[in-house]
Amino acid sequence: MRRFNKLVLLQHVRAEDHSRFSRKINNHGPTMPGMKTRCHEWTGWTAHGYGYFWLLGKSVRAHRVAFFLKHGRWPRPQALHRCDNRKCVRADHLREGTHQQNMHDMVARGRSRGLTGSAHPMAKLSDAEVDALRSTYRDGLSTQEELARMYKVSRPYVSRLVRGKYRGKVETPGSKTTDAHQMP
Repeated sequence: MRRFNKLVLLQHVRAEDHSRFSRKINNHGPTMPGMKTRCHEWTGWTAHGYGYFWLLGKSVRAHRVAFFLKHGRWPRPQALHRCDNRKCVRADHLREGTHQQNMHDMVARGRSRGLTGSAHPMAKLSDAEVDALRSTYRDGLSTQEELARMYKVSRPYVSRLVRGKYRGKVETPGSKTTDAHQMP
């Protein structure tokens, strides 16, 4: 998101912008666990679960606009949801915080899936297929190109699997198991 000149924006947010923003809110959203009040959910355009609002020729996350309209300034550095509802624009459900605080909240509240291997939603092969592919390549029975055709994946993907860049734990002859990056 491009940064706004905050003073200029304060002078140019018009009553009709505020009214247009308010018309895109459902005040009867869910009451999320740990919250005493209902979420005010964004009903306008969303992407990746977050609401977006068109303001002064720019697309801005709706919860940031809600914070701005309540406090007269943009959240520094981010607006975090106390309610864990990405569509919520209720100002008292938002607080300022850092990306690190947001990641800590995610883990503490059980929102981190931590899915790896075949459990990851982007996984192309099962764990057994990855083991067989690695074994076949390690034993010199097939090239990466042949394995790519056999498993209907790209050759670069096979390369990342056999090198341990994807799907971690690669055993190489004469060495200990090493942990690699956990990716699909």
